[in-house]
Amino acid sequence: ICEKQQRNIVSVDQFIAEIRYENPGTPGSDVYGNVVEPLCDERFTVSVGEGVEEREPHKYYATIDGIPTIEEFSIYIMQKFIHAGDVNLKSGNLRFDGPAEIKGSIDSGAVVEVTGDLVVHGTIRNAHVRVGGNLDAKAGIVTGPTGLVRVRCDLVAEFVENSNIVCGGNIKISKVMINSNVSCSGGIEVNPNDGIAAGGVILCR
Repeated sequence: ICEKQQRNIVSVDQFIAEIRYENPGTPGSDVYGNVVEPLCDERFTVSVGEGVEEREPHKYYATIDGIPTIEEFSIYIMQKFIHAGDVNLKSGNLRFDGPAEIKGSIDSGAVVEVTGDLVVHGTIRNAHVRVGGNLDAKAGIVTGPTGLVRVRCDLVAEFVENSNIVCGGNIKISKVMINSNVSCSGGIEVNPNDGIAAGGVILCR
């Protein structure tokens, strides 16, 4: 099974990057044939972004914990992992030590495990999800009988349907929670205006 893991996590004061030239400068000549020595203080211009500091010439260090990211001529620290699309069998499972954001959905059969907060912009479908912080499932959860969502802290979702949920904090649902097995160590709130909680088994403190 394909695994999508981010191992390049750095901590404060860690050395993260250095500019090295592939080939040293070589002497040239001017129009009169005179030898021209290469410049000794040649610099490659780098834009330093959030969480990065140049403490020595051409050497860069982290000022915060996160993921070092290089884009064209800039370097910065990204404090959470961002997955651009869906997490599925094609992209591989996602395991990350820290917070993460998934721009798409978590599809059937996928595994997502993060130690921090997780934001999912799409739907969680028949997957196994374990979150060490809070979970914000913006488009809802449908795990089916074989999927499972475990959240250590709070869970916020548009809807929960035919799902297995274990939550260590509070659960807040904006639309419906139906035909689901839900175990919650805190409280459960469903939209008091037009929300519905029906079917399944609901346990909470």
